[in-house]
Amino acid sequence: MLMNNNETIKLQRILNLLTYFQSDSNVRMLHRKFKRKSITDIYGVARKELQHSNFLAWLLDPYESHGLGAYALERFLLLVARRGMLQKNNDKGFSSVKNDLLLLQLNVSNVSIVTEYNVNGGRIDILVENIQIGDKTVNLIIENKVDSKEHDGQTSTYYNEINKRFHNSENIYIFLTPKSSKVLDTLSKPSCDCKKFIEI
Repeated sequence: MLMNNNETIKLQRILNLLTYFQSDSNVRMLHRKFKRKSITDIYGVARKELQHSNFLAWLLDPYESHGLGAYALERFLLLVARRGMLQKNNDKGFSSVKNDLLLLQLNVSNVSIVTEYNVNGGRIDILVENIQIGDKTVNLIIENKVDSKEHDGQTSTYYNEINKRFHNSENIYIFLTPKSSKVLDTLSKPSCDCKKFIEI
């Protein structure tokens, strides 16, 4: 099939634009930056859920060696509050502390963090226990998804199990996914089975 003159001109223009784009110094700089390997790529764990959970547990722990104290936990709680409000989360645990979360009146003296916390029907990726927010004891239940999808109604199982086990605490359920903030901003509810979770 032969191209007419207009098609040939359009094709040449597209080729010129592509050449200009590929030779642009900013594009080349970005390409080099994003092709670099991170430490997790080098160790071969960049897409491993357990390693991500272990790192997050370390980061959220006010008493760990990072020297940040409760800073990471505070910032995480602000993110949870923001996303919970955007997703109109109405779960009892979140509703009772969402205003207190914004004030960040935390007492972390009894906080403990466990990964792979066993419950009937599975293991919770990260459990942050005993955060004192105002006059309430709060637990964070974090289901961490890197590449895998939810299976076997995990979030519903975890929701029911934790509410039975920690019925005297305010429990906030978090569905952690690699979705961008832009995508999350469009969500009116989380993508997991149990809509009591807040997706971040």
